[in-house]
Amino acid sequence: MAVCGQQRQVAERGSRTGGSKLSRQQFGFVIGLLIAAIWAVAGFAAAAGAVLAGLAGWLVGRVLDGQVDLSGLVDRVSSSSRR
Repeated sequence: MAVCGQQRQVAERGSRTGGSKLSRQQFGFVIGLLIAAIWAVAGFAAAAGAVLAGLAGWLVGRVLDGQVDLSGLVDRVSSSSRR
């Protein structure tokens, strides 16, 4: 009986805090597993495309959050095109 009570307390704590979150390692494992599944089902090109699309989405998210400053990159590109 004591074990059931402990499990219920843990479950109640998890539901109050919005559930449990994945650690970075667990999230990385899930992403890796999904990429492997795409590779197995649709082939290497589809898996590579999924990875590239994910990286592009990650970069856009970083830019929108203000964590990446594109002004330096824009300055470099515009100065090299003026030459």
